Amino acid sequence: MFEKSEGWKVQSGVVERIHSEQVSDALEEIFGNRHVHDTLDGGLSLCLTGGDPSESERRMQEIEASVSGNRPQPASAAPPTPSIKSAEDRLFASCVCRGVKFFITRPNEQSRQCSSPWPDLIVPYHAHSSGNPRDEKWWIREKGKWLAGTCACRSCRLGLGSPIQAWAFVSRSNIFNPDGSNLSYDTGTLQSFESSSGVRREFCRDCGATIFWHSEERPDVVDVSVGVLRASEGALARAWLDWWTERVSFAEKAFDRSFVSHFESRLPRLKLS
Repeated sequence: MFEKSEGWKVQSGVVERIHSEQVSDALEEIFGNRHVHDTLDGGLSLCLTGGDPSESERRMQEIEASVSGNRPQPASAAPPTPSIKSAEDRLFASCVCRGVKFFITRPNEQSRQCSSPWPDLIVPYHAHSSGNPRDEKWWIREKGKWLAGTCACRSCRLGLGSPIQAWAFVSRSNIFNPDGSNLSYDTGTLQSFESSSGVRREFCRDCGATIFWHSEERPDVVDVSVGVLRASEGALARAWLDWWTERVSFAEKAFDRSFVSHFESRLPRLKLS
């Protein structure tokens, strides 16, 4: 949540209240992005600023250098921690300390055996019912991909510490422990808690990484935190995920609506060109 380096850095997602005589439309002003090269494909920075993400990173380094007095260091050509190379039918995932490890597989017939109401990502709950009477398998996409999207709800924001959480929707039958056994929510350093009635979230109790979201209403379709996926092509894992670009889930309930609106307007950039 906090990092001290020539001053304190605070995760903006944990801000809940502002005491100020000056009313502002946004909590922050985005100057740039750090470590964009680590993502390989730009990651969510594609939706944060205009132009080239690499140029955005350079600007951010210059700003921090002016504060610290240190010369900005050029980005390396490759990320310092290489992605785990995935077999075509498996995508490996782990948190930064590797206390939690698992892999997912491509959609198959078993993936379609479960049912789920519509998510707010596709059918906004404030305007429509989440009922799915036709039992559409909305999380299974073409070309062997899973649906992925972003969320700005309060629970995700406070759990991650960021205004935006990225989720991939995966059938539980396609999530496995490293030894190939079915997913269990007590594997490794995985810690579970109930964030609201009937809803549970998992995170690594050592490094704090967000891992899973699931509910009693939707037990067999699990939200997997995209940030822990180790896709060789990049952080967006676009060989595995089909990104929903129509909206940010629960955008109307976002605390920092200006930021989320800005981010939402750039969602089409997440699609492969």
